[in-house]
Amino acid sequence: MNLVYLNVLSDNKVALNLYRKLGFEFEGELRERIYKNGKYHNLIVMSKKGRKIQYENWFYK
Repeated sequence: MNLVYLNVLSDNKVALNLYRKLGFEFEGELRERIYKNGKYHNLIVMSKKGRKIQYENWFYK
């Protein structure tokens, strides 16, 4: 796995702080993507680099 990403509502401060502590970095913001409780909310995209996994190609052994 090379990259792990997540989406979180911009007003969810508890989750944003947790993800930052876990090493996730801000990638971008998708404006007014979620409609909840009668209004639109922005969505934050965060990612974290993972370790690379070497896959064996079983078809050509």
